[in-house]
Amino acid sequence: MSAVAHKPRTLDNASAAALPLTAITARELLFHRLGVEEGGNAGDTLLIVGAAGGVGSILTQLASKLTAMTVIGTASRPESQQWVREAGAHHVIDHSKPLADELARIGITSVTHVASLTNTEQHFNALIDALAPQGKLALIDDPETRTWCR
Repeated sequence: MSAVAHKPRTLDNASAAALPLTAITARELLFHRLGVEEGGNAGDTLLIVGAAGGVGSILTQLASKLTAMTVIGTASRPESQQWVREAGAHHVIDHSKPLADELARIGITSVTHVASLTNTEQHFNALIDALAPQGKLALIDDPETRTWCR
């Protein structure tokens, strides 16, 4: 059997085995669940909650490299914020602060697409408020149903 790719030396086998799953999840989320067109969606905005995580960092890279969208990632720690910037986000906001205030700080009033990758239950109402009419929301975490909707 020939190798498709070499495992990075810095990763153990378990971590390397997870890489394809995070990439597949990010691609499925962006192009199939959110309906983003490869090379398209100029003028649209994608908010990625949890952009410094595994799926989030790959989603940030895919969206910034393969679409014309404005990509906004969330991260709270300075080193995580830097990681998200390096992954290609146009803007990075702090998800530990009120979302509306953080979006206003970067001149954004609403977003057309949201990928909520973590803590959806905590951020749900603010995400809905930030979502433009006919906007799209996708999530991969598993919040308690009906306990977090207003």
